[in-house]
Amino acid sequence: MRVIVSLALGLYALTACDGAPAPDQSAAQQDNSAHSDAQVADNNAVAPAVEAMVGPYVLSSQGPRDVHTLMTIDEVRSLGHHSTITQRPFDEGATCAYGKIAGFEGLDVMLDDNRLVRFDVGDDGASLRWTTPEGARTGTSEKELRNIYGDRLTVRPHPYTGPAGHYAEVHIPGDAYGTIFETDGNKVINWRTGHWDEVGYIEGCA
Repeated sequence: MRVIVSLALGLYALTACDGAPAPDQSAAQQDNSAHSDAQVADNNAVAPAVEAMVGPYVLSSQGPRDVHTLMTIDEVRSLGHHSTITQRPFDEGATCAYGKIAGFEGLDVMLDDNRLVRFDVGDDGASLRWTTPEGARTGTSEKELRNIYGDRLTVRPHPYTGPAGHYAEVHIPGDAYGTIFETDGNKVINWRTGHWDEVGYIEGCA
């Protein structure tokens, strides 16, 4: 009798296990779907910040928007940008000059032999809206510059205001282009970018 009862109980337990409903996978699938939707939403949330780095006031070392280093003034004008020369060469036979391009307020453009070679950004007014593709601008702290550029950044005393003031340079040796941020030792007060040889001129065309 004990064997029969035990066998009956064993068969009952096995039947109960076999009849148990399968785990509900729909809830897990819904959770995964919700997680994916949340990830997409997060990715979309950072898109505007990335987009801003290629906006109308982003200045790379090769120029802003459709204006590029080594273009001639005539080529710039052919794009529909009215351009004026604001500072002629100092000496007869000199080739360096400065100009401005309508629609690019806040930028001073250096020309050498009538070609764009450098873009200068000041410390007031329209200059404040210009930014590098990485997000640096007038007012950016030296600490932020280091976070942005890492090992690409070299800081040295400013030729005139050092050791308090600094040149914070972004240039890969051998590269034709680069950027110099002038700082007061704490934050950027102006900056220039473009063809590296001309970016290195301390007093503009002088």
